[in-house]
This record gives sequence, C-alpha cells and structure tokens, in this order.
Amino acid sequence: MKELNDGKPRKIKNARAYSFTLEEDTTNYGSYEKGGIVTQVKQQKVLNFKPLREALSDPGDFLLSDFAKFDRPPLLHLAFQALDKFISELGRFPVPGVEDDAQKLIAIATNMNDSSGDDKLDDINPKLLRQFAFGARAVLNPMAAMFGGIVGQEVVKACSGKFHPLYQFFYFDSVESLPSEPLDPDDFRPVNSRYDAQISVFGRKLQKKLEDSQVFVVGSGALGCEFLKNLALMGVACGKQGKLTITDDDVIEKSNLSRQFLFRDWNIGQAKSTVAASAAASINPSFNIEALQNRVSPETENV
Repeated sequence: MKELNDGKPRKIKNARAYSFTLEEDTTNYGSYEKGGIVTQVKQQKVLNFKPLREALSDPGDFLLSDFAKFDRPPLLHLAFQALDKFISELGRFPVPGVEDDAQKLIAIATNMNDSSGDDKLDDINPKLLRQFAFGARAVLNPMAAMFGGIVGQEVVKACSGKFHPLYQFFYFDSVESLPSEPLDPDDFRPVNSRYDAQISVFGRKLQKKLEDSQVFVVGSGALGCEFLKNLALMGVACGKQGKLTITDDDVIEKSNLSRQFLFRDWNIGQAKSTVAASAAASINPSFNIEALQNRVSPETENV
C-alpha cells in the first residue's frame, strides 16, 4: 500500500488497542505486505464565537456543570440579563433580604422572557430568581476559588492553543447550599465584618456556626493548602469557641512549591502542617488553628 506513503493525514475509525480502520476507499490500492509506522496527527479546529450582543439573545447550547440541572443554564442566562437591567435602571444591586428588590428583578425577568419569542422559557422559577436577587451582590470565597481556577485554566488554553476552550456560556450554581427555609430579613443585615458577604447569603446564624466550628483536617499538601485558605477566608473556626486542628507528618520538599501554594522556598525542610497553619493564620489573624505532626493511624488514636 504505497499509496499511503504520500504524507497526507487520513481519518480513522473503529480505533482499538491494536487496530483501526481507514475512512477511505482502498480498493485500487496495492496490497498490504507487513509492518508500517503510523503517527497520530491532531487536526486544528476552528471555533466561531458569537459576538456578545448576538449571543445574549441567541446563546445556543450551554456547557452543563450539573447533568441533574438540564433546564438551569437558560434560566440563569435570563437571570443575569435581568440583573444587568436592574442595575442599569436603579444604579445598584438588589439588597439582600429586601423583598421589593427581589420582586422587581422577577418582574424584569418575566418581561424579558415574554418578549423572547420562540426562546421563551416555560417556567422562570420565581423562587430561584428570588434567591438569585438576594445573593447577587455577594462575593463568596468558595465560588471565587472555583471560578478563579476555571479562568486560570482558560488562560492556559488560550496561551497554548492545545486544549478545547469553554464555548460561549458556562453557568454554575449551588442553590442546594442555600438555607432551605426563608430567613428573617434582619438575619441578612451586615455587621461590618469581613464576612458580611456570606451573611448576606446564608445569614448571621450560619456564619456564627461556622466561626464556632470544631474542625479536624488531615494533610496539608495541595488539597490541604486549598482547604485551609478557603476555611480561613470563610471564617471557619475563627470564633471564640472555634478551633481547627491540622496534622501532617510530612516535610516540605522543593517539588511541592509548584502546587502547594502556602509554602515558599525558604520553608523547604520544615513541617508542612506548621508552615501551612502559620500561612493560613496570616490570611485571617482570627483563625484558631493548631498544627500537629502526627500520622493518622491506629498508633495515634490517643492523641
């Protein structure tokens, strides 16, 4: 089959561990004798993104973040457009716990949905829009951490050109994290603390519960550093009755510095848990944290 030696890429199908099939007619080719070398060539893919003005009214397919919420992205797409119009009309975000603001946003979303023609949603879910309005102005650390990771990954994709980027719109929600029962509007009022954003979403009672939590974290590596950073920023174990204990029997090595971000080169050789605890406490001085160097095993159950 000398015809295959022209250097042109060819599509394949039915790829298995030790065989594949060419997507072309080889009837008039010479006979295959033996051997051969095959090189995989990844073809470029051109993505045509819609301008924002066009995509807002015709978003196309959404990238799903939760396959249990197939109908959620179109609703969130509408909600963010309604929020943008709310801000342009009133010059501010909806105030958490203020029912009039929530109803104003729901009315805007309803009008926009009614005028969307064939793309009109059957159900705009007023309950979800109400929750959306109450939390619209809050910047929450867990959500910022997650979306920061996604944006960072997209930057790497853009710089390398080797990985498929997010196409058009991606929405993520964690409505199941919100209080199941309606809270008193006073519970959302700010108390002039660094946790006011969380209070505006979850209420003062839950924030107090977080601050007085007793937490045990095992390991202060890549995930442990991320957990400590998030917990410190959320105010977990930062109250008078709160305490977080972290244990890790490992020491910091040079190879850890690229992904375990609480460590620096001058920390090499030091205990991971001690350095991580100190770094987390610098993020939030109210963080009540104790570092241990014990391995979690039957031998340390009495610690």
